[in-house]
Order: sequence, then C-alpha cells, then structure tokens
Amino acid sequence: MATARWSLISTSSEKPDVTDSVPSQRVPTAVARRTRAYFGGITVARLVAVGALTAGEEMVLTYKRADYKARISAAGQIELESGELFESPSPAGATVTGKVAINGWSAWKVRRADKLIPLFDVRADALSRGLLEGTS
Repeated sequence: MATARWSLISTSSEKPDVTDSVPSQRVPTAVARRTRAYFGGITVARLVAVGALTAGEEMVLTYKRADYKARISAAGQIELESGELFESPSPAGATVTGKVAINGWSAWKVRRADKLIPLFDVRADALSRGLLEGTS
C-alpha cells in the first residue's frame, strides 16, 4: 500500500494545495504575552531603574518546603543570603535550589505588605503601566 501511495504522489505533476486542509495555529493571547520576544530585554535592573522594584526589597523562593531569601541590590542585582550576586532571577533560583534550570521569574516572589507577589507579575505590571516603554 505504501508503494501505491508513493507512486500516486510521484506521478502527479501538480502539487495539491493542502493549505486549506491545515488549520491555522492560533496562540491564545495569554500565552503569546509570555514569550521571550514579548519580555526580551527586561531585566531586574530595568525594573529597579523604572521604580517597579526598589533596592532592599526581599524576595522569597520556596522549593521543597524550604524558603530561600534574597534582596534586590541598588544595582538591580539579586543578592542571595550567601552574598552571591545575579543579574537574572533564573540562575539565582537554580543556585539556591540546586536544579539545573528554573524559571526564576515565576519562582521568586517579592514580599510587599505581607504578600508574596511573583516577580513575573511585577514585570507584567510594569509593562501594562507603560513603565518600560522607551527604556533599554
């Protein structure tokens, strides 16, 4: 049967138009907003520079029932309790948890008024308020 199908395809000089039979792929807006292209170039330092984060704010990452703490430095780096400094939340999270990789934007939470707000939400809020427009 595979031979017959191959011969049908290979003897035809016209290629069938299959674009009508393939459904277009649509990405839900919520998912599209969370892509690297959408958030590209936004760093913790940029969030500090525009006032979305402040130096000294405490961050917490909970992993396997243990809380790991860090602070935002004046330079916009993440400073672990060990004194290690990180430009990005993901390597900081991987270091404290011992995992190879972790999504630090969703794992780290900023402590504000006895609430823990995911760093992802701080970044999204800064974008929605237009704080990051025109900054690089």
